[in-house]
Amino acid sequence: MVPYYGDFAEDDTVNIPFNTFSSDDPSASVTITDLADADIKVHKDAHVDQIVTDGATVVINFDGITGNHMINIDTSVDAAYTTGSEYQVRIEGTTVDGATINAWIGAFSIERAGGVLARLETLITTVGTAGDGLTEAGGDGDHLNAINLPNQTMDITGNITGNLSGSVGTCAAATVSAIGANVITAASINADAITAAKIADDAISAEHLNTGVLTADAFAADAIVAATLATGAISADAFAADAIVAATLATGALTADAFAANALVAATFAADCITEAKIADNAIAAEHLNATACTKIIDDFETQSQADPTGFHVNVKEVNGTAQTANDNGADINEILIDTDELQVDDTPTALSTIDTVVDAIKVVTDALTEAAATKLALSAGTIVTGTVSWDNTNATTTVFYSDDITEATADHFNGRIIIFTSGALQYQATDITDYELDTGEGKFTVTALTEAPADNVTFIII
Repeated sequence: MVPYYGDFAEDDTVNIPFNTFSSDDPSASVTITDLADADIKVHKDAHVDQIVTDGATVVINFDGITGNHMINIDTSVDAAYTTGSEYQVRIEGTTVDGATINAWIGAFSIERAGGVLARLETLITTVGTAGDGLTEAGGDGDHLNAINLPNQTMDITGNITGNLSGSVGTCAAATVSAIGANVITAASINADAITAAKIADDAISAEHLNTGVLTADAFAADAIVAATLATGAISADAFAADAIVAATLATGALTADAFAANALVAATFAADCITEAKIADNAIAAEHLNATACTKIIDDFETQSQADPTGFHVNVKEVNGTAQTANDNGADINEILIDTDELQVDDTPTALSTIDTVVDAIKVVTDALTEAAATKLALSAGTIVTGTVSWDNTNATTTVFYSDDITEATADHFNGRIIIFTSGALQYQATDITDYELDTGEGKFTVTALTEAPADNVTFIII
């Protein structure tokens, strides 16, 4: 049965509450989705045409309660709301518990024919027409200034019984100047007297607010929090272009604590929204990258170097700890060439030709080597630690293994460094060291999980 919500005066606001429940459990409340103001349809006198500007708005989960909703209809917004008519209200194309709902949710009337409001309207009009008949109520003019209705009653036909008393005079309109200073104060307004349901759409617009009325000082701390905002209340469309720029944010306004977990995920960013032009120099420094990120860079370096070796150049700093110069390298190569010439007399010409090609290639590299470059390479290479996996393979896991040729005694000494395996099934695989300790004379490494446990005698380097 569609509920009837009563007979209202012309231009009144009609409030229609309704509930939504689960299809699996009719006693369990659920919310409603896809219900916008435009999905509320109001029909006049059962006519199939809808009122174009129906003044209907909806509050989903009224007062924050799941499944309780409120529709407000302002009958002053359209001339189709007239006295003596009946109105039917429905919702269309909304979703409840995964199902699409089209439903009548209520009906109301405006001063329906024969109703109390219509009869009272007629009574007031009739009394007003009598005019001078009211002068006997105790006044001395043609207008009522005050009427007292002590002990009055009204029966269902709209008849008023009791005595009228008062004086006759002129009724003055209530104006701003007629209201004393501080007549309407916060203390004179009940809690929740002004709610969203009591304010029509656009009732308070920009032109109604004086400059500077809404300032930061006008809001108490935490006045606007997530719980006070309806879903979708602040959307991208609510902000003008460049509305939020760096200059409008206080220092530290956007901190990690201001964001819920996973608040900013990939799906919230448009394609190419973070480009090179939007990242300042040094915006991402080494300390901002965790070991996994560095591992990814190393893996990509190795993959590229294997795919295109000509794209990477290595400068040798030292040979057996001795700095090399162009002259040193030239003398060494010349000696090699002399030996090669001797070999050509005794060995197969084809093999010697291959050796000669390799030597020529080495000569090109070493001739280009500088002392400064060799010094840098030696320093970087000197920090690389080599090792071999030890112990029976059953003691190794995808996250823990031992090495008997690394015996550093200081705990956590290698934490944060990268291990790259150079043999076995894990060859070329890299991971970061999360913990290190000396255990029974052997280095014990805990790492980010590998694809499999390292086998015995597998070699690795630490960079």
